[in-house]
Amino acid sequence: MMKINRREFLKACATAAVGGPIFSNARIDTFVGKRLPNIIFVFADDMGWGDCKINNPESKIPMPNLEKLAAEGMNFTNAYSPTALCAPTRYSVMTGNYTWRGRAEGGTWMFWQPPQIPDGQKTIGDILQAQGYRTAMFGKLHLGANFYKTGSNEYAQNDNDADLSRKFEDGPTSYGFDYSYLTLAGVQNQPYAYFENDMLVGDPADLMTWQAGTYGNSTINKTGIGMPYWDSSQIGPILAQKAIDFIDETHQMNIANGSQTPFFVYLSSPAAHGPHTPPDTFLGTPVKGVTGMSARADMIYELDVTLGKLIEAAEDRGLLGNTLVIFTSDNGGTGGSGSSDFVEFGHDAIGGLNGKKGEPLEGGFRVPFVAKWADTSTGQWHIPPGTVRDQVICAVDLAATFGAIGANKPGPYQANDSFNMLPVFLGDRGDDDPVRDHLYLFQRNEGKRVIREGDFKLIINYEGTLAEQLYNLADDPTETTNLINNPGSGIHTNRLFKLWQKLRGMSRTAPA
Repeated sequence: MMKINRREFLKACATAAVGGPIFSNARIDTFVGKRLPNIIFVFADDMGWGDCKINNPESKIPMPNLEKLAAEGMNFTNAYSPTALCAPTRYSVMTGNYTWRGRAEGGTWMFWQPPQIPDGQKTIGDILQAQGYRTAMFGKLHLGANFYKTGSNEYAQNDNDADLSRKFEDGPTSYGFDYSYLTLAGVQNQPYAYFENDMLVGDPADLMTWQAGTYGNSTINKTGIGMPYWDSSQIGPILAQKAIDFIDETHQMNIANGSQTPFFVYLSSPAAHGPHTPPDTFLGTPVKGVTGMSARADMIYELDVTLGKLIEAAEDRGLLGNTLVIFTSDNGGTGGSGSSDFVEFGHDAIGGLNGKKGEPLEGGFRVPFVAKWADTSTGQWHIPPGTVRDQVICAVDLAATFGAIGANKPGPYQANDSFNMLPVFLGDRGDDDPVRDHLYLFQRNEGKRVIREGDFKLIINYEGTLAEQLYNLADDPTETTNLINNPGSGIHTNRLFKLWQKLRGMSRTAPA
């Protein structure tokens, strides 16, 4: 297979489609007459809606940084991940597209598989880079990539063929990121190694096979290839330090050049996905054992420490005054009434909802979502502090929202399912005038289609031939009563089913 220059291909597709570039590469220096904000985006793994007190006052896990972020920003109580599992969600977050627009609707799971993002689709990195941002991604990729076969310019077809000594194609440096430091499959699978700017960190001659097992504070879930330096308990601190270094480097460059280039830090944390191996300390802050509960609970606390360290890094350099901070999760929590934390300590990661990760109920999709943005140089809070929003928002909406910040939208044929939430962030649009009139979700394990419109939610089988469950979330937020066979419910079932059929046939579901 020939090597394809993705950026040139993307540019050619965009030009051919609309008769010119999708958007200008000219830098935009203002937002409503002010500087573009820096952006810190912390993306949790397997953190449930109820794992934090901002949604679930009965939560047993301390998250002081997230609680402060909510007190100083906006907390969305009806926030969703695009899918109930991590890999397909990561595609939707990166591109602003529902999962079926990717190469594999259910996500790309192996590091060597063809990339989930098809040629021609822009990412949040592309969108922000075009606005003049210096962009960086840290942590879990889980989108596949093109690795070369050993001794060949063709792409590998399995893990044994993949040549990890060569730079892989279709990674973050191809997706609009100036810098990246990654674990390709997070913490749960091979390769057990870091990749910097799409290149293996360390000498490829040191690659070894890790056997599944426990090694001190580190755990290997599945036997696979990796580097001797791998320690699962140190992934979080290493990624956070790399992100802090990027913030500092950008700051120092601006000082030296007399410039105001904004940064975008996308920290895709592997916490709190298993194996749960909390570090003793995280850049000086104790983590292991702090919650007095389980290793998973400590990893949720690690997420809060990660958020706090990045906020502190911006604040120490005088940058927090114009920084947008966003925190959310890739899917619902892994807990529930059967979890050890619930049984032993009364901690409910789902916060009273029904279902969990991998299931089509609210517990599988509902996630924390908090945003804060203040400009202390003018004393203006762009996001009204201490605000709670009940309208529906989804992580797929980040692409359009980021584009709107710089008045530089993704353009035609891009971010097709992403709704611009900036008016909500700024307090210009209340819950009485919601931005989203619908939300389409996908649950991979059992292959369920989920459509929500207003208070009603319909679950459809994978083939799209049978409506199976109907809930009124206003009356029944814990989804205890399936209304599908109730007299009078057919009007809602038919309406939502037809809406789903319509959406599946549309090339774009978000406003143009």
